[in-house]
Order: sequence, then structure tokens, then C-alpha cells
Amino acid sequence: MRHKLLPASWNSKKPDKPKGKKQKAQEAKPKITKSIEKRLMDRKDIPFNFDGRLQRFFYHAAVLPSMECGLIPGQHLTVSGDGTAVHAHASPRGHHRDSAPESLRHFPAPDASWGWDSGLEKYYFGYTLFQLSCYNAELRTDIPLLLRLTSARRHDSVNFLVAFYELEKHMLTVSIENMCLDSAMDNYPTYQFLKNRWIRAFTDLNDKCGRPKTIPDTITIDKDGTPLCQEKLRMKPNDYDRFYNQRTATERINNLKPCTLLFFMLSELLKRKSYRSIEELEASILRFIELYNLTTKPFKWTYKGIPLTV
Repeated sequence: MRHKLLPASWNSKKPDKPKGKKQKAQEAKPKITKSIEKRLMDRKDIPFNFDGRLQRFFYHAAVLPSMECGLIPGQHLTVSGDGTAVHAHASPRGHHRDSAPESLRHFPAPDASWGWDSGLEKYYFGYTLFQLSCYNAELRTDIPLLLRLTSARRHDSVNFLVAFYELEKHMLTVSIENMCLDSAMDNYPTYQFLKNRWIRAFTDLNDKCGRPKTIPDTITIDKDGTPLCQEKLRMKPNDYDRFYNQRTATERINNLKPCTLLFFMLSELLKRKSYRSIEELEASILRFIELYNLTTKPFKWTYKGIPLTV
């Protein structure tokens, strides 16, 4: 039966080795995330949910009791998702059985496959454990909401969409407000899917994806997504800098360059806020500038500027 369910080529091929360090292997099917996102948006089921019963059992035996005793908030959850490599420590070729033909070899992990461990930077034979969890600030630990054991060759972008679908299907009382993901899930299908569910996504930018199309050409960003001013200076969150932090607030503002001052005001505006569209963000910025001009007071500039060269 094994040669019908799991052919010989199932666990023999290894994924392509990534070019950079600490990088994950590429998905064999580049457009699969778009296909899954479209299927989920159409409210269609994803087949082959073999561990559905185990997930429902885990929900009733662990998640619900944790919510009742206050370990997991009842609503407005901030959830994180990530995958980790699980080494099977089994031979992909199986083991020979005594007094048995060569064709009847014993495979301890018949459904395991080859994958790339980005942490150890080497190939491994096993599985990928993808989990969705929430952070408990009092206990300072992550509490799992869903555990999913999948193929080692599957990319985390695919695992996340399937895991989130199973979370919605089997755990109806879990209310998610924010989703924290790493750069492996930096793709438009994931953003569109979370936006449809009214969930705010906090995702590291993937430098392989290039410049996002939503950023205007007039704005320059660094490789890690940090905005740059006209003088190619990186934006400092909340205007924090070791040099400026040792001085008084008035001295810091007087010595700010015009572009840095604009970044400072915008960082105060965008702090702890979210916007559903670019138009809503533009309207909020213009409203902030209008109110700022009504209440601001002039101060003396000490920055002399840089002379223009022709």
C-alpha cells in the first residue's frame, strides 16, 4: 500500500538550497498562496484536514480551559505564527527486515520529507511544526492556540493560510485583532486575507519581494523598510537617538533638520493607530498638519542647511 499512497519519489528529492544565509527554501509552487487565498475568500473548504479531530480535542481540552481561567484573553487577541523544523532522525530509505525481500523495507517515518533548516543551515528529514500562539505578559510565555504538523518542504506562507483556516473552522470563540508574522509571510495574498477578516497585520518586510507597490515613488525606503528623508537619513522611531537624547527637548527640536522634524511629527501621528486605506491616512495627515499649525509656536532654527550645487 505504501507505493500507492507514498511513491518512492516522495521523500527522495531535496528542495533547492537558498542563496543567502538564514534564508528559507523557496516554495515549489510560487502561486499557491494566491490560490489558497482565493479559495478562502470564496468560503471554500481546504481538503485533507486529517488532524481536524486532534485540533478540536486540543481546543476543548486546552484552549477553552485556558480562556476560562484567564490565561488566554477572550477577545482582542494578538497572535503570532511561525514554523519550526522537526527532525525525524529516521532513514529516508527505510530499514531492511530480516528474512524479508528488499521491496518490503520498514519506513519508521513514511510521510516525512526533506526540508531546509534555516537555523542550522542544512538539510533535514522530518516535518514542519507550524503553530499559532498568543503571548501572556504576566507569565512571559507563549500559549499555543493551534499546532499543525505538515510537510518539511512546505513554505511557511502556505502553512499560515491553512493553519488560520483550521483555527477559524475548529475554534470559533477565538477573536483575533492583531497578527504578528515574520518575513516569510510577506505577500499580498496574506495581507488581503487578513484585511478581509479585519485583522491588523504586523509583518517584517522581505527584501526578496522588492519595493512594495503601495509606496509612492517620492518616498525612499531602506532595505529593511525604514523610511529615508531627502538627505538619505534613516527615520528614528519617536525621535530617539543617543546623541539627541542627552540634550533638552528644546535643543533637540532646534537642531532637527526640516525632514527629521516632519518624520518626528508623523511618528507621533501614526503611533498606536491603524488605517484602512491610503485615503484615510492622507486625510489624517492633512488634519494633523492643520491642527498643528493652529497651536504651534515659532522657534529659532539653528540648522543652516546645505547649499545647493548646480
